[in-house]
Amino acid sequence: MGPLTVFCPNSRRPVASGIETDWATILRLGRATVRVVCPECGENHDLPISDGYVARMEIDPDAPVLSPSQRLERLFSLAQSALRRSLPSHRM
Repeated sequence: MGPLTVFCPNSRRPVASGIETDWATILRLGRATVRVVCPECGENHDLPISDGYVARMEIDPDAPVLSPSQRLERLFSLAQSALRRSLPSHRM
């Protein structure tokens, strides 16, 4: 879990949404949007949640440092798991 962070469409800078979430929830929400009052430009934005990311709250000093490709593999694996859990099982 961590804070959902989206990007200001005007400044392209990250903006905290004030929502605590995880990747599985973001994937389940699909095309949902979040409204933020942007501290960067002062405007209200309705932004797709799927365009954001979950910022890490704290860094575990014992956690392995992953390369970009390892992080992508891990994210893909989490997305596949979330998708499998959200789809109805077909039994014959």
